Amino acid sequence: DNDGADLVIVLSHSGIHVNGTGDDADLAAEVDGIDVIFSGHYHEVVDTPHEINDTLIVIPGEYGEYLGHLDLTYSTATGQIDDWSFENILIDDTVTGDPTVQGLVDQFEAAIDAQLQAALSLGVASPVIEVPFDLPTPGPMEDNFAETALGNMCADAMRVSQGTPRSSRAWVILLTNSASLGDPMMMRVIGMY
Repeated sequence: DNDGADLVIVLSHSGIHVNGTGDDADLAAEVDGIDVIFSGHYHEVVDTPHEINDTLIVIPGEYGEYLGHLDLTYSTATGQIDDWSFENILIDDTVTGDPTVQGLVDQFEAAIDAQLQAALSLGVASPVIEVPFDLPTPGPMEDNFAETALGNMCADAMRVSQGTPRSSRAWVILLTNSASLGDPMMMRVIGMY
């Protein structure tokens, strides 16, 4: 209020669950004056925003699978959101990409591909390892220390990419961010991820 902001929108990675619990629910309950929170972290799709302490909280899923489209009608007279509508828009191959952005992506991919080819004889689209089954998560996503099938597969893929057989006694140490390996991966109809 002191800075004269008409609308306060928070971009957060603290999270809210479909049932309305989570850190962003706590934030909205404890901090007055937040109009909207765009939330992330829990990888859940919330089709109807939660309303907590006059704060709308939306979460459109994970990994850009959906685009959250929030329309607001804001009254400068009352300083309040009078009306809103929200929709999760599925982003798939039916959505035409922006040619300029795609051109930039293609340039970066070509540069990365050249470096991978030179260093590992692999390309961006080269599978390092394939499995014909689901890679489920054995426990809660928040357990960053749990062993996961996806983590094991990535460790094997890194080992194979270095040419080190499983039975080798050679020391090869490869590191990755374990938090990104906690989600399950389920096979698509075509048998690829």
